[in-house]
Amino acid sequence: TLLTLSALLSIFSFDILIAASRRTGSMTYTQIGYFAFGNKLSLFVTIMIWFNCYIASIAYCVLIGDLIKPVICYIFDINSHTDSESLRRLIIAIAIVCVSPFCYQRNIGALKYTSIISITSVTIL
Repeated sequence: TLLTLSALLSIFSFDILIAASRRTGSMTYTQIGYFAFGNKLSLFVTIMIWFNCYIASIAYCVLIGDLIKPVICYIFDINSHTDSESLRRLIIAIAIVCVSPFCYQRNIGALKYTSIISITSVTIL
């Protein structure tokens, strides 16, 4: 029930954003914030978007560390309790180094092949 409520609230907020975008002609969250609340709250919207992205990136790092570490321990026959935190941090660092070049693409079209790979891997899992 909580998941359903969350989905309904997401749909409702999405509808509000679309209506605000159409009425003001805005194409970004910052523009919608500016037209709805003025310059000061436009800055607040920008800060909240940054904060949301920052927290999401931390969550992905934790998720990668928690999900990949047992796989690495199984593949390389490592005792999962031996220096556990160092291995987890190393896995997170390697994942960040591998993903970082994709974050600095000038055109989002450059990510089309990585999107195909990610969708395929999720479908397989």
